[in-house]
Amino acid sequence: MQTKYAEMWNNTGIDFILSPANPAAATAHDETGWDGYTGVWNLLDYSAVTFPVTTVEVSDTYENIPRRSEAPFGVRDAKYIAAYAQGPSKYAHAPVALQVITRRHTEEKVLKVVEIVQGILSSNE
Repeated sequence: MQTKYAEMWNNTGIDFILSPANPAAATAHDETGWDGYTGVWNLLDYSAVTFPVTTVEVSDTYENIPRRSEAPFGVRDAKYIAAYAQGPSKYAHAPVALQVITRRHTEEKVLKVVEIVQGILSSNE
């Protein structure tokens, strides 16, 4: 798997990947049970850093930010809906995170990219 990913990475010419770290804000321990956004990078032994970019506000409710569909998209989505159904107060001030991924053995590079991304995000506040 590492060889295939390395080949794909080489063919794309990308320097890094910027992606969500989770499909929602941070959840309580063992609440969702899925690490699909981060686990693949551990499997591949790629350099990755997860970092907060904002937090959940008490005003972040379904009424203010409606879902695209009332029906869950699947079993995992249903777990997230159930987790957040208790209202935003449970998650008030919980981090919402992004992650930067670079190739194996490029820890300095991934840290520098995170520094640049955080600088860009803070200049837009």
